Amino acid sequence: MQINFKLDEFYRSKAGEYIFNGNILNIYQGGNTDRVIYHELMHFIDYNLNSNYPDATYIYDGKFLSKSEYNKLSATEKENVDIVLGYVNLSYTTFMVEGGAELYSSKYFINSVTQTYGSEVNLYYLFEYVFSCEKMDGVFFGEESLYTLTNGYFSEDGFTNFLHALYTITYDSDASNADYSYVLESLVDLYGYTHKGKWYDDKEFCLLLYNYIGENTEWFSESAYKDTFSSVYDECNKLYHSYSDNFADYVGTDSYVYPRIMYENNKTYLFTFINIETENEYFVKFLFDGKKGSIKEVERRKNNVS
Repeated sequence: MQINFKLDEFYRSKAGEYIFNGNILNIYQGGNTDRVIYHELMHFIDYNLNSNYPDATYIYDGKFLSKSEYNKLSATEKENVDIVLGYVNLSYTTFMVEGGAELYSSKYFINSVTQTYGSEVNLYYLFEYVFSCEKMDGVFFGEESLYTLTNGYFSEDGFTNFLHALYTITYDSDASNADYSYVLESLVDLYGYTHKGKWYDDKEFCLLLYNYIGENTEWFSESAYKDTFSSVYDECNKLYHSYSDNFADYVGTDSYVYPRIMYENNKTYLFTFINIETENEYFVKFLFDGKKGSIKEVERRKNNVS
C-alpha cells in the first residue's frame, strides 16, 4: 500500500482518504496524524476483507442464512435455497463505512475512544445493540449481510429504501425529518425482532437512542411513534443529566470533560477524561446498569492518546 503525506494540502475538508482502487492512502492535514492514518488503514482492512458488498442473501426453510451458513449446506440442500437481493452496495450507508472505520480503528489500533464521525458512530451503536456487536463485526469484516440480520422485516425493495434513508441521514445535509423518523421507526421495529419485551422499557436501548438523537428532537417529529419517542427522550434526558450534572461526585474531581455515552462489547458505558488541566490525564469509564438505572466505575487508566 502506498501512503502519501500531503500536510500542506487541504482536500474537501478531509484529513485523509483511502483510495481502494490502487491501495493509496493520502494524509492531507497535520494535527493528530496517527489517528487519521489508523482510520484510513481500517478502510484498507475493510475493503480488502469484505468491501461491504454482500453478493446475495440466502433463505433456506424459512430461515435467513449468512454466507458461511449457506456454504455448510449440502448440494441437495442448496437446491432448495432462495437467493435474493443480489449485489447490495453498503457504501450507501455512511454510518457503516465511516462510523465503523472510526469505531474499529479506535478500538483495535489505539485502545481509545472515537473522535470523529460522532453521529455515524452513535448510529452504529444502535445497530450493535439491536443485532449484537458480534453480528455487526461480521457485517463489517466478514461475509454477513445486514439484510440477513433484519430477518425478513424488509422486502427487497424496502431494504433498498432503508439503505438510501441511512445514506441520506448520514451524508445528505438536506435530509428531512421524515427520513430520520423512518430510520428511527425501523430501528425500534427491528428491536422487536431481536429482543423480548417493549423497546421503550429497555433503558439501555433508549439511552443509546437518546445519545444518537442528541438535541435534534425534531428528527422524530414525523414519526407515528413521536409521542412515545418524546416521552422516552425526556426520561433519558433526565436520567443522563442526573449523572452528568453531578459527575464530579463520580470521578472525584472538578477537572473533567462532559461525559459521553458509548457501546462496547454489548454493554453501555458513560466515559470521561479527568485531570484535563494537567499532564496527568486519565480516562474513566462507568458501566451503565439499565435494570437498576445506575452507573459503576469499571476502568480508570492513564490516557496516552490525545
